[in-house]
Amino acid sequence: MAWLKRVAALLVTLISIAGTAFTIYSVFSHPKAEVSFDVASESVLSDIASGFPGISVVYDGQDLSQQGLSVRSLAVAVANTGDIDLAPALLDPAIGWGFCIPNARIASLAVRPTGTAYLDHALKETKAVDHSCVRLPLLVLDRTQRFQLDVMLTHPSTVLPTLEPYGKIAGGRLLATWSSRANHTPSRIVVAFGGSTSIQMLRSVGYTLAALLVVIVLIVIGAAFGKLSNRKDKRTRDARKALLGKAQLKRYAGYRWASRLYLAWGTKGPKLLLSTVQDRVKLSRYVTLIKTKLEYEAAVNVLLPDSVKVHSTVPRPTRDDEGELVPFGPFSHVYFANRDGFVPAIEMAVAGLMEDKLISIGPDGPVPNSELVEGLQAMVRVLSEASQHGFASGAGSDRKAADP
Repeated sequence: MAWLKRVAALLVTLISIAGTAFTIYSVFSHPKAEVSFDVASESVLSDIASGFPGISVVYDGQDLSQQGLSVRSLAVAVANTGDIDLAPALLDPAIGWGFCIPNARIASLAVRPTGTAYLDHALKETKAVDHSCVRLPLLVLDRTQRFQLDVMLTHPSTVLPTLEPYGKIAGGRLLATWSSRANHTPSRIVVAFGGSTSIQMLRSVGYTLAALLVVIVLIVIGAAFGKLSNRKDKRTRDARKALLGKAQLKRYAGYRWASRLYLAWGTKGPKLLLSTVQDRVKLSRYVTLIKTKLEYEAAVNVLLPDSVKVHSTVPRPTRDDEGELVPFGPFSHVYFANRDGFVPAIEMAVAGLMEDKLISIGPDGPVPNSELVEGLQAMVRVLSEASQHGFASGAGSDRKAADP
């Protein structure tokens, strides 16, 4: 199937382009370091105590509720979300690194076990400084590696704590998020396109291939429906051809053109051709249009070489892949399409009737041959009667149309 080969070629091309882009990025890009501080969970202990009468939270011998303070427990996850491992050489030892919680006072700090002896040993140097900051030791944090700190703090009840990283990573950055709060939950777009640069590149390739797969599926579905529609149209055309053969209408003047209109639109086609032929004003418009186009062709062709001469301003019947004449249809001649699709077909039929000498040009305008009018009337009558008896709905009927 030709369309399937084109889709396969497009798929290979897009994969090649994506692979080339990723290779160029890998060669010329500079991996960056990134560490994120995320408050994974939090709980307000003073709010829990307030639900039980007679229970109060005391810190340093003071009732916090009377001081307008709250006690909050935070679980802070520190993770390497960058493209490379974090090494002490990337950190500024003069200022160190860590995070602060403004307008709060750290009451206690604990490091959860990491499962690795190196991190457990290195994180022993973690300590609270200036009552509201946590200073982390200079350490090696492998890519995607993480650890968690449990922080207990007090803060004014009217103030919602925030977390602010401090320090400097060479060629990198420090990020702070608060995923435990609903209003800090990342959006779906951030989740879908977030992450390190290399992850984003791989994800973009995956998304591109997924989108291309969806397009291919839609093309296959469209082709399947198109085949079904074409089969239905072919069955309808074959049924109408069978009816034309049974009705024996070839002896009537204008059959060659009325039959093609019938194949395209059923009885509506010949009826429209008959009304056009009988309406002198409408017929004059078509004839004038055809003559104008033919005169234009002749005038232009005088000035053009044979290789580029104009031959198709007047609609002509076309043939399909099997060599059969394509019946008139709303898309047969889109360059002259009308809202109802009949204009190019009727123009073609009138031009053919003029060539067959069934429409002549008199001093008062175009005049249809009397045999043409009688023939069209007879064909319309036979086809209408046959349609009412079900002949137009399908081929293979044993019933015959009456011969007028």
